[in-house]
Amino acid sequence: SLLASLLKAGVSELEAIETIIEHSTSFIVQRKLIKVRDKVASGTPLSSAFEKHKKFFTEEFINILKVGEESGKPEKALYQYSKHLQRKHKIVEKISLFISNTIIVLGIFITIIVFITLFMLIFNDKYFNGIKLLWSIAFFLLVILIFTYLLHYLTKNHVKAYRLLLERIKISISGAGNFFRM
Repeated sequence: SLLASLLKAGVSELEAIETIIEHSTSFIVQRKLIKVRDKVASGTPLSSAFEKHKKFFTEEFINILKVGEESGKPEKALYQYSKHLQRKHKIVEKISLFISNTIIVLGIFITIIVFITLFMLIFNDKYFNGIKLLWSIAFFLLVILIFTYLLHYLTKNHVKAYRLLLERIKISISGAGNFFRM
């Protein structure tokens, strides 16, 4: 995105890479970009310079850059690629939210089922006849519907408190943290 913006503004490839190096907070990124800068300074095309570091830069990025260079508009190709990555990130975020909402609903569902089962075992079914059981199930379904609507509303409006709650849940579910941060 930054590379595309700099190239679009008319900054040379070499100056653009130098600017990104200066603003990068990652030592590893800086090291890789310094190598790319040195290749570009020696006359290597930008895509070929990035191609030398295929393990670090994606093949998709390199191919988009090649196509952009061949068309004479690498900045336009990189800008479109940047937009594509933003859309892809939004989709991953939505899937992540869906999965976390599903886990929350299933957790509540399991908790309520366990509670009802324990209640039935403790009172040995003498206080829990058929009609009360039906009303309990109906109440349970109503609670699930309300909770699902609430989750939908909070997700749709991106309420900050809801996001914080999700972060706490992600941290508390052992091993799931990496799953949520796709």
